[in-house]
Amino acid sequence: MKLKFNSKLITVCTILFLLGISIIYTSCTKNNSGENKIKPISIVGKWTYQVDTVRYYNSGILIQEQPYTYALNSTHLTFNQDGTGFSDFLIYNYTINNKTLITNYPSQPSRGGQFPAKSDTTQIQELSANKLKLYTLLGHTDKSVFTGNEVVEVLTR
Repeated sequence: MKLKFNSKLITVCTILFLLGISIIYTSCTKNNSGENKIKPISIVGKWTYQVDTVRYYNSGILIQEQPYTYALNSTHLTFNQDGTGFSDFLIYNYTINNKTLITNYPSQPSRGGQFPAKSDTTQIQELSANKLKLYTLLGHTDKSVFTGNEVVEVLTR
């Protein structure tokens, strides 16, 4: 008795066998789930000022709004992983608690002489991979009687 083999059937069986082996192999490989996790967005890195807007109030009434657009790639803030940072003119230490950025500047020489030690508290209104929007209120916190300045700064990476 002579056996006859159908070449099409052998080809289909071979393909199915190889497909089954490849599925088993890929399903059994080590899962590197740590490599595929989305990293949280961080303030760490170099940021470039794009625009800031200062609003001047007197007794809760907006007196003037003054936007300022920076020259291309002209002014920067850098936040290091260790909580230190520097601008084009000053060094600082910073901490972040929820959406509050606290920046502490030690007394240091600056362009116009000696810069006195000071601390700033700024709200992070927006933080994405490429955009940082900061908000600072200088003066009373009750806007109905507010006399002072409101500053909104927009930076990009």
